[in-house]
Amino acid sequence: MGAPLPAYTPTGFLGLFGPDVDYKSSFDLVHIEFDTYSNPGWDPSDVGSHVGINNNSLESSNYTSWNASLHSQDIGHARVSYDSINKNLSVTWGYELTTSGKESSSLSYIIDLAKVLPSEVMLGFIAAAGANKGNIDSCHGSLVQVWTPRMVTARQDW
Repeated sequence: MGAPLPAYTPTGFLGLFGPDVDYKSSFDLVHIEFDTYSNPGWDPSDVGSHVGINNNSLESSNYTSWNASLHSQDIGHARVSYDSINKNLSVTWGYELTTSGKESSSLSYIIDLAKVLPSEVMLGFIAAAGANKGNIDSCHGSLVQVWTPRMVTARQDW
């Protein structure tokens, strides 16, 4: 299992996209970004820093503004969940020290991951600051799969 990564990915392309593919992925990819730098070619023009859910593209399918500088010295926690019945991919986040009631702390996107992604997938974390200085630490993570039973009608062929 594995996807071929582009041979060359300039700043802003996350090591996943090449500059010659119009900001689209050459393989099936869904990712969530906590983006502190607005790239004029693909990032939303109405907000600067943002949290986005992206489907096979550098362009966010859904996004919300995010004041990253407000939390620059804080530890953040993020949770990604997917409801396969309602096809809802969501991310929520919070901080240990700084909170703001004026700021969004969740985002969701309706997507059928079973149709978008192959049966086997890779999970990963990427942190980058590009040409800017930044200190990004990934402390820990966990993957929990919750199985939800579905109602099945028994068929009796007697």
